[in-house]
Amino acid sequence: DRLADAYNRPVYVAGNPFWQAEAFKATALIGGRESYGKDTENAISGAVTELARAGQTIVTTAEPGVGEMVIRAAAAQNARIVVFAQDNDLSALRMGLQGELREMVENGSAAIVTAQNPGYKVVERDGQKVRLSSPEDRRPDILGAATQFADRIILAAANERDMSALIAVEAGQVRPVAVMAPHMNQYDAYSANVSLMRANGSFMAE
Repeated sequence: DRLADAYNRPVYVAGNPFWQAEAFKATALIGGRESYGKDTENAISGAVTELARAGQTIVTTAEPGVGEMVIRAAAAQNARIVVFAQDNDLSALRMGLQGELREMVENGSAAIVTAQNPGYKVVERDGQKVRLSSPEDRRPDILGAATQFADRIILAAANERDMSALIAVEAGQVRPVAVMAPHMNQYDAYSANVSLMRANGSFMAE
């Protein structure tokens, strides 16, 4: 089961579990939480269009930046999307986008996945149990679940300090990972993409 593999604890799912279909294929589009420009948004919209045409379901996270751009593009095109969120009320998204995503759930083109008891997670660090409660603490868990759920990953835009870049590199050990080529004026915001494009064995998606 995809969700059992993605999460190590029970989850709450809102929407139609269309990933149970035999032919289900999914691509995760993840990235940073910065305010990226129109060029990046257009590139993400184009990627969503091509993936939807290929019969892919889009996977992303409920976050500002890349996550919101992916959700907006999917909503505009009525593309199928699975959104991994840190809480059931989608508090990380702008109010208007929360409404759009819930409408997509109602019309059957979207599903939202959150862990049960999303307010905290207990992990073991240095032999001690630590309770994680902030969105920043839980972000690796959400990004990791989204990438494990997908068949392939696209790192849309991230700097080298962003957790999404590390998660994409880790995911690349077991599944294909592509990186979007940055616009010439956004190399700083895309520093992780630039580094990965230069590395041997990486892929570039424009």
